[in-house]
Amino acid sequence: MLIKVLGQTLLEAIAPLQHAKLLARTVLRKLQGRYSVHEIRALTVYSVGSNSPEQDAYIGKLLEQIKEPFDYITIAGGNLTKSQHSHLVETLLSPWQITCLCLSLPLQVPLQLYWLLVGILRIKGTYGRRIFLLFGLQEIVSGGVLSQRIAVQAMRRHFGEAKTHSLLFPMEGRNWEKCIVKSAKNAGILSTGYLHCALTPRHLSLMDSEFITPPERPSRMIAPSEMACRLITKHYGDIVSKGYFLRIPHKQKTGSNEPRISLLFALIGDTLESELIIRRVASLKNILQQQLVIRLNPNTASFPYLEQLTRSLGLSLYTPQTPGLPQICFFRSSSVAVEYLKQDVRSIYLALDEPVSNNIFELDNKFGIESVHVDDDFSDSITKLSRQLYVVKGNDIATYYLDDNFAARNLPSLIL
Repeated sequence: MLIKVLGQTLLEAIAPLQHAKLLARTVLRKLQGRYSVHEIRALTVYSVGSNSPEQDAYIGKLLEQIKEPFDYITIAGGNLTKSQHSHLVETLLSPWQITCLCLSLPLQVPLQLYWLLVGILRIKGTYGRRIFLLFGLQEIVSGGVLSQRIAVQAMRRHFGEAKTHSLLFPMEGRNWEKCIVKSAKNAGILSTGYLHCALTPRHLSLMDSEFITPPERPSRMIAPSEMACRLITKHYGDIVSKGYFLRIPHKQKTGSNEPRISLLFALIGDTLESELIIRRVASLKNILQQQLVIRLNPNTASFPYLEQLTRSLGLSLYTPQTPGLPQICFFRSSSVAVEYLKQDVRSIYLALDEPVSNNIFELDNKFGIESVHVDDDFSDSITKLSRQLYVVKGNDIATYYLDDNFAARNLPSLIL
C-alpha cells in the first residue's frame, strides 16, 4: 500500500490533476453560490454534505429543534457546484483567497510533502511513522489536505466578520475540526463539538489528548453514550458532557416467530475495503442458503459504484423498506451494529488486515462481541457462524454504546 501511494504522490506532484480539479470546483462554487453576510446570528453550524439542516446526516435531529435562525455552512465532496439548501464553504472565500490558491497550484503537493515529513520526525517508532506516512500520503493524493485548507481559510474569514457568537459541528477529531475550532477561539467564538457517531479506535485524537492541543479543543464536547462520555472525559475533563445518538435508524419490525433468513453485511464508504468484502460475500452465494444483503452508506461518494457492483454480483442491496431482520449483522459500520443490537440481532465485526481497527467494541468490549477475519478462511468462518443458534438481548448493550433514548424537546438544551 505504501509503495503504491508513493507512486501516486509522485505523479500528482508532477501533474497535479486532482488538485487542479478541486480548485476548478472551488471557482465554480464561488461563482454559482452567492453568500451574503447578513445580520448577526447566534449560531453557525458547520457540517458535511449538501442537504438541508433537518436532513443533515449527522446532527439533523438536533437542528430540527433549533427555532432561532442560524447560518448553515457545509463542506461537500463530488462534482456539485451549487446547493439550494446550504452555503457551500467555498462561497465564503474572497476573490483574493481563490486567486492565491490557484497561483499556488504547482507548489501544493511539494509543500504538503514537506509538512508531512516534519510531522513524521515527531513520531517515535518505525511502525508509527509508516502508518503516519501512509495515511498522510493518501490525504495528499486524494486532495483531502487542499480541501481542508480551503475550508479553514473560508471559515476563518467568516469568523473574522464578527457575525456569529457560537459554532456547532459534528465531531470526530478530524484535522479541519481542530483548525476551525482554533480560528473560532481566536475570534472569541464559543464552539461545541457533537460526537455524532460510534467511538472507535480510529478516533485517535479523541482518545489521546496529545493529538488535540488546548487551542484546538472546543469549548464543549458532547458524547452520545455512557461509554463514549466516560472514555473522552478521561482526556478532556469538564468540557465533556453526555448527549444522545442523533442518527436515529429506521427500525424494522418482525414477528417474534418469523424466521431470520438473511445475513447482512454493513459497510462503510471506503471503496477499496468495501469492494473487497462485497466480492468475498459474492463467493458465498453457492455455499449458503441465507439471502446475502449488502448495506451501504448512501451519503458517501463511493455509493453509486458500490451499489452497481453489488447488483452486478447478484447480491441484495439493503433499503429502509427491506422486510424483516437479518439472522446476523456482519459490520464495518459500528453505528449500524448498535442499531441491530438494539433489535436483538447478533452483530459480528468484519476484521481486515488494517493498521487501525474500526470496531467500537475493541475500546470497551464489555459484552464480548465477536469478530471474523476477511481472509482465506472467510467462507468457512461465515458458514460456521450462520449455523449457530444464538439469542441476543441487545437493548442494554446498544444503550451503553449509543444512547438514542431522548425527547426531541431536550436537544436544544445541549448546545444553547
